[in-house]
Amino acid sequence: MTDAEKVARCVDCRAEFTEAETKDQSACPTCGSKGTPSDPRKDVQITINPHELRILTIWAGFHADNQEGTMKLEMQKTVTAICSALKKQDALKGVGLSFADDVQEVADTLGTKAKIVRGDGEVVKEFEGKKPS
Repeated sequence: MTDAEKVARCVDCRAEFTEAETKDQSACPTCGSKGTPSDPRKDVQITINPHELRILTIWAGFHADNQEGTMKLEMQKTVTAICSALKKQDALKGVGLSFADDVQEVADTLGTKAKIVRGDGEVVKEFEGKKPS
């Protein structure tokens, strides 16, 4: 390991750090997340169908949405960050990995507003569709 080698990646803001940058830190130096960082040296490539990945990420999003208080916000932030990182990969460009992505696509296609509403009536997210060209 070199002094410049990145050994930690924040699961929320995706910033990467060396061992020296994380020494004596109890949270991400960039965003303050207290989530356990991943180790970028352990990144792997996997084979999965985009539809199967969508199932996993949508379920993760629903699980996060059904938490309470701070845990809900922290989990939503982490799931969103991981989905954003996945969507930057060439094989997943243009693939919606969340239910919110699907609703946004419908709103854009129809050029209208849309929203996700929980069973108890709470509005989870609102969308403004882009005007069709």
